[in-house]
Amino acid sequence: MPNNKAAFHQAIYLTGPTAVGKSEIGLLLAEKLDAEIIALDAMTLYKGMNIGTAKPSMADQTQIRHHLIDILSAQSPSSLNQYIQIAQTVLANIAERGKKALFIGGSPLYLKACLRGLSELPETDDLVRLELTAEAEALGVTNLHARLSKIDPETASKIASTDLRRIVRALEIYKISGEPPSLLRNRHNTLAPSTVPVIALTRDRETLYDRINKRVEVMFATGLLEEAAALPQPLSHTARQAVGYAEAFDLLEKKTTLAQAIERTQIRTRHYAKHQLTWFRNLKETKGFRIEPRPAHEQVHLILERIQAIENSQESTSDPI
Repeated sequence: MPNNKAAFHQAIYLTGPTAVGKSEIGLLLAEKLDAEIIALDAMTLYKGMNIGTAKPSMADQTQIRHHLIDILSAQSPSSLNQYIQIAQTVLANIAERGKKALFIGGSPLYLKACLRGLSELPETDDLVRLELTAEAEALGVTNLHARLSKIDPETASKIASTDLRRIVRALEIYKISGEPPSLLRNRHNTLAPSTVPVIALTRDRETLYDRINKRVEVMFATGLLEEAAALPQPLSHTARQAVGYAEAFDLLEKKTTLAQAIERTQIRTRHYAKHQLTWFRNLKETKGFRIEPRPAHEQVHLILERIQAIENSQESTSDPI
């Protein structure tokens, strides 16, 4: 199924860094918009990963219909292409019900794909992949990275010299298509229309980091360890990347203490928030909205005004991200 950009451009997007407060404001916003919520998150796709991903509660999901939550086993691989294809079907169903679609989440790559579509990269080729993997075993991963640097410096600069999976994929794309991966990606990087509302919630850094630290403490206090222990093994490559679970497994295996696990998770989460903010600043479609110390319903009223201004091609305020 080809990516139907028009359907994605009819939606509204509420994004922002982890722990900024997207869920509370998003729920109120969905009520005002008569919208259904689509999770814009790579990790809430997985069943059983609730506490560590700050997944919406069952009460919230009952109040407003949610989509793209709990659709995969934690052992299942997932991909951006898979997410976009499922989201496209969900968008069609929401439109048939006469509802608005409100994407809520903080996965920057998923947001960019919704707004600009997917790059038309070639499908994987097992023979090419095996050949490149064998070369890596014989010559070393860094040797393949050096080769990629000559072919496509832009792509190589974004991949660690030890990241075998991504290096092999980049060289595979080049070998199949004859073109550098960065060229293929940039060719399909057209901005979404300026009338698509993309609101990124922000807070001052001290407040955001304080919220992150407290959230992590609550995660461990309310059952993250038990949740991690109950997950089916082995976890898929994507599921393993969820912040907090690696630290929980280390604690379960007595490789670390509770205090160390909490601290490491807090540090990783703060780093991720910084990474998200960098992405949002560089995504030109995104408009910042600074959350101030006022009631949530007042924040939602102001966000609605900005959404309407954007949809009507009027001058819209944008706070720094």
